[in-house]
Amino acid sequence: MWASNSGNNDCQFGKSADAVAAEAEAAEEAAESEAAAAVEAVVSEVAAAVDAAASEAAATDAAVDAAVSEAAAAVDAAGSELAAAADAVVSEAAAAVDAAVSEAAAAVDAAISEAAAAVDTAASGATAAVEEAVSGTASAATSTAAAQ
Repeated sequence: MWASNSGNNDCQFGKSADAVAAEAEAAEEAAESEAAAAVEAVVSEVAAAVDAAASEAAATDAAVDAAVSEAAAAVDAAGSELAAAADAVVSEAAAAVDAAVSEAAAAVDAAISEAAAAVDTAASGATAAVEEAVSGTASAATSTAAAQ
């Protein structure tokens, strides 16, 4: 007759204490295997989630790099446009200054020509007056000499 750890006579049920212990040990090993498989599954899921997060972070990093590059290109383009606009304004201002200087030079030349013509006219008038005065003085002197 066999007795279990409980002190009951198990042979009446057709199992010895060793058989029950073997079944319990097999059940425990099966439970440990299931637990190990569950842990491995969780670890695999976590690893997959970490990999997905890393991939997403890399994609986000690439998107940020692309946005920064695009912004830098836009700033460069705006700088080029601004430089071109500034060059155009400077060119327009230079052309306006050249036109104003040319106008002023033409006005000065015209004023000088007018002044020269006025001087010539005045000089001609003065010459005629002097000649007339000289003629008149010469006539008066001749008349006075004849009268004497």
